[in-house]
Amino acid sequence: MAAIATETWGAASERWGSLRTAIAQRLRQPRSRGTREPTAITERLLQCIWYDGHFHTADLHLADGRPITVLTPGRWNGEAGPDFLGAEIEIDGERIKGDVELHLQASGWRAHGHTRDERYRGVVLHVVLDIDDGEAADPTPTGGSIPRLELRPVLHGDLNALGQILSVEDFPYESPSMVGRCQKVLSRLDHDAQVDAFFEAAAERR
Repeated sequence: MAAIATETWGAASERWGSLRTAIAQRLRQPRSRGTREPTAITERLLQCIWYDGHFHTADLHLADGRPITVLTPGRWNGEAGPDFLGAEIEIDGERIKGDVELHLQASGWRAHGHTRDERYRGVVLHVVLDIDDGEAADPTPTGGSIPRLELRPVLHGDLNALGQILSVEDFPYESPSMVGRCQKVLSRLDHDAQVDAFFEAAAERR
């Protein structure tokens, strides 16, 4: 029997991201034009972007140039310590499991004292919006180093657009309502082929 060709996770993620951006643009026009304040760029928003995968996964590279594949973003940590626990990534062909810490600026790692904090000894990736100090890695509490991934160059659209489609207060999907958190905003759109494609891509990615 001939093998059935299936879309790779990376390709599905790229399609999903493009559709998310397109849907966000439609939601912002024309009703929201000139009526919404610019999105606040917070670490919480960056965490949502990481958790939902709103960045291009094809040909993704660390700050030191090594290729990286994000297999799972990890579990959202609501307690003290790294932002995400038990993430799975692949760096230069090596599969790694561990924690992930995020900052808007890469210098936040040292500024927040993580270099000396034993709670961060299991961090395997430092995800940042911007690298502001020219470094490619961060020191660990055990004397090792943690690679950096800069997200701004690979985001799906601009931060303000992403902020319009991400309700940070809903993460990590703990709403008690049986109605999905997207239902309220998507109900504003007319049903058409692009909306259908959006949900198909969401199912493929999940």
